[in-house]
Amino acid sequence: LVVTPLQLVKVRLQAREHLGRYKNFVDCFTKIAQQEGFTAFFIGFGPTLGRNTVWNGMYFWSASEVKCHFAYWGSTLPPVLWTAITSFGCGIFATIFNAPFDVVKSRIQQQVSGSEAKYRNT
Repeated sequence: LVVTPLQLVKVRLQAREHLGRYKNFVDCFTKIAQQEGFTAFFIGFGPTLGRNTVWNGMYFWSASEVKCHFAYWGSTLPPVLWTAITSFGCGIFATIFNAPFDVVKSRIQQQVSGSEAKYRNT
């Protein structure tokens, strides 16, 4: 619930369609609230939830698998280094599965509410 409004503002500031429309983060946030209403901040909530669910699921699943199957390598390295290596690798792995959901989320959030929507949450 906190991430979606921040993601919406970030996507609007980065979108080619909105270049020059907003001065900064606060200006973007204020204009969305005034012109589109409070509910506009939750455009793309479904895809954001799906994206985060996929990323977290893949990350924690791969982390547990790596710790299980490669425990020997982990025992030969300092714990901090082993944690850094596995976290980095699992983060990349999870992002591969997360990327399509992120594209969908961003395309939905680029749209201005009230105009004809090219993309929908469903």
